[in-house]
Amino acid sequence: MEAYGMRKRIVRLVIKVVLLFIVLSLFLPFNVQASSFDCSKAANNAEKIICADEDLSKLDEEMAKIYERALPKAPDSSVVKEQQREWLKERDLCSDSSCLKGQYQLRIAEVKRIIDLIPLSDTEESHYFEYESEKLKVIRDIVRRQSFRWYHPYMKEPEYCTEFKRDFIKGEHLVAVEPDFRTNNPNDKKFEALNRCLDARVHPNESVDGEFWGVKNLGGPPFRFYSLDVDNNPANGKEYILYIEPIRKNNSDTGYVWIDSNECLIKAGAGQGTMRKDNQRKLYRFTTLAKYKGELIMVGIDPSPGSPSPTAYEFNMWRFDKEKHLLECAFDPN
Repeated sequence: MEAYGMRKRIVRLVIKVVLLFIVLSLFLPFNVQASSFDCSKAANNAEKIICADEDLSKLDEEMAKIYERALPKAPDSSVVKEQQREWLKERDLCSDSSCLKGQYQLRIAEVKRIIDLIPLSDTEESHYFEYESEKLKVIRDIVRRQSFRWYHPYMKEPEYCTEFKRDFIKGEHLVAVEPDFRTNNPNDKKFEALNRCLDARVHPNESVDGEFWGVKNLGGPPFRFYSLDVDNNPANGKEYILYIEPIRKNNSDTGYVWIDSNECLIKAGAGQGTMRKDNQRKLYRFTTLAKYKGELIMVGIDPSPGSPSPTAYEFNMWRFDKEKHLLECAFDPN
């Protein structure tokens, strides 16, 4: 009995010690050490905030891992390193955890794109996106971080363009447009309505400007196909828009083409010149379709060839108007 009583006292003592430890741990300060740098050597206020915040420390660690994975995949790792140095300067300007969280989330999203980088020799767009809404968000995040000036030769409607840029940055009146399908095959059965134009018998006897002779003669993959009411006239059915890449060793543009499959004509197009292969700053280059206030537009970013900064972008918008012409808003970096 005495041994049994001793065991009970020991068990009660152990329970008290454990409970005391739990209670004390609630009041004892502890250091969150999950960041990618040594918190005992935090160099500035931003790093001190990161070390004291568990969520920020995890984001910092995630950023470091993704950055290391991205370096060997980039066409020029020195560009990525320079971008990272510029980002760290912006990060260190933050004075609270909310600002830091936003900086990390944006930069992590940017660096993740490099991991999924499409070889530049195969495509003009620099990254693959499963959804155009994801691409639109990345474009908007990049545009938000940069100041622009008007590029007057292209600004046919400066007031409209100024309003558009303001709404674009806020994410207002803007909806991404997803393609009906994607394919790398110009002879895909889904292109049947377009590839009927391969038959010379459906063309007029005399050649006319803008004739369309099937997908394979227009451009290369990857293709994105859209059936949309471009002219806002449901009575005449939907119009076809096709995203194309330049055919290898061809100096054609990359972008979107509005095709009339009944008349086998190209009605309009929006795009930009092919990538300069000797410019290794081309880490972000892509375009997407969206609806702005119900109207179809194309937006895109392209690193500015006239700027020494690897993070300076041109921001462009093309509008399909009711007269079936394209009006462009072009912005250069300050």
